[in-house]
Amino acid sequence: MPESPVAKTPVAANEVDENVDVEAQYDPKSKGEQPGYLPEAYHTNAWNAIFGFAIVYLAGLASTYTFKAMESHRDSVFPPTWAKDTDPVTVAAKEYLWKLNIVFGAFFTANCTFALFAPFSMFFGLFNNEDPAPRSCGKMCQRNMLLLFLAIEISALILPNSRGVGVVQMVAFGLFSFNLFIACFFGHYTGRKNTLLGKISWFFYLATGVLATGFFADALVQNHAFDNLDGSQGINDFGKNGERKWLWYLNTTFGAMYCVCGLLIALPSTDTWFFSFYFSKVPAFVPQSIDQFFTRSFGLILFGVNVCQMARPSCTGLGLIAFFANAFYFVHFAAVVGLNTYDIANRFTLWPFYNVSTTVFTILFGIALHKAGITTSPYQAW
Repeated sequence: MPESPVAKTPVAANEVDENVDVEAQYDPKSKGEQPGYLPEAYHTNAWNAIFGFAIVYLAGLASTYTFKAMESHRDSVFPPTWAKDTDPVTVAAKEYLWKLNIVFGAFFTANCTFALFAPFSMFFGLFNNEDPAPRSCGKMCQRNMLLLFLAIEISALILPNSRGVGVVQMVAFGLFSFNLFIACFFGHYTGRKNTLLGKISWFFYLATGVLATGFFADALVQNHAFDNLDGSQGINDFGKNGERKWLWYLNTTFGAMYCVCGLLIALPSTDTWFFSFYFSKVPAFVPQSIDQFFTRSFGLILFGVNVCQMARPSCTGLGLIAFFANAFYFVHFAAVVGLNTYDIANRFTLWPFYNVSTTVFTILFGIALHKAGITTSPYQAW
């Protein structure tokens, strides 16, 4: 005789249902998602190793440049061996940075343009099981991230000899790689596709970001981008006739204004608080979802660019990045307010600030770059 079905025991609201496989419910593989490369038991050790390495590396870097600065002020009878030439930057070093900006600029300009307009199945569908909802906060930040990367890479193609653009490349790729690292190794974000192509795609961008950070750091050290030995990139360098004075004030102002926004978007808890003023859905996204991956990536890159602007306010390369970023965001935010493309709150109170801000900064950065003589800048620096 067939066995009679076993009746399920009713479950109270505060009890665990024994009929549900809880482990399978939260297992990424059961949902077709990639698990993290590192088991959860090793996450603490990995964080300790990362922060320990960062502290030791930064301490070594600081001591090196402190020693160099101290030697540069010694008696001229004993000049340091690395400062014998008036221009310590070699032609090979300049060519190295130029080629890096051209290669990564060309690849990621095409990559970001395709990602902006391609259907989900042709690009992001290779990585993720689902895309942020079309009218969601995650979708807006996904586009903002791509537009900001596009502004950086177009600037790299226009001014490939700019050390300032190289610094932004290094910082942007480094911060983006950090977010990719916690996604791949810790499984911090849900929704990553657990297929061979999905695994290769995530690892490809992680490896590319790490290599780009290392290459640009090496090229910038060879070009003395951090010690200003050739005196060509002083922090308060307004130019011989004050032609970079506008650029200095604009980079400082824009960087100070928006680095706070970037930090609020990048940090946990403050991101949902920040977006609660701008989107009707509260919270604007689910923590540790693929939406938060894009919001955090956008916040990290925005923060990195703004810090570089404040650190190198006289650099025309950083002004060019800000010009393109504001021009792109002007179009995007005009669609947000004018066409109501997302489910936003305070449509006619808070959002118009960004319409005005992007319009004003696009015009002012264009004028400042013209005054700084960007049209006469040599395409090759050797």
